[in-house]
Amino acid sequence: MAWNLSKDDDAGPSWSQRGFLGLPFHILLVDDDEDMLWCLRSVLSSGGYCLRSAVSGQEALWEAGSVSLDLVIVDAKLPDVDGMDLASEIKRLQPGTPVLLISGYYYAEDLIIKEAIQRRVIDGFIAKPFDIGEVVESVEEFRRTVGKVNAGGRR
Repeated sequence: MAWNLSKDDDAGPSWSQRGFLGLPFHILLVDDDEDMLWCLRSVLSSGGYCLRSAVSGQEALWEAGSVSLDLVIVDAKLPDVDGMDLASEIKRLQPGTPVLLISGYYYAEDLIIKEAIQRRVIDGFIAKPFDIGEVVESVEEFRRTVGKVNAGGRR
């Protein structure tokens, strides 16, 4: 059975119900580097995740406004928007949806990253270049967290 996951459709489960019900975990990948998108898609699709991708902030906002997402992975530097600004806008469109920032410009120790996590603009950070296993581990942790939150009825 396929669910229409648009925000206007009341027939299917909300994003917060899907993890609890064992339904697909939907991830939006946002990076202007198509090779990076290919790499992330290749690895994550083998884990059974439902993936969408965007190469610009504009495409990402369209996706976030069109379908329910369980996680968004955003590159910090996009040609049309800063990744932090995009993360904020995604959070506005889909409150509660976690955003994982990836970047070759910042490091986990950078004050801007620490502040963004503290202010809940982003929910995690991975510096490029990264071990793909680190991304998989982070995605799996977000998936487990969504399931725990749903089981406790807090979302």
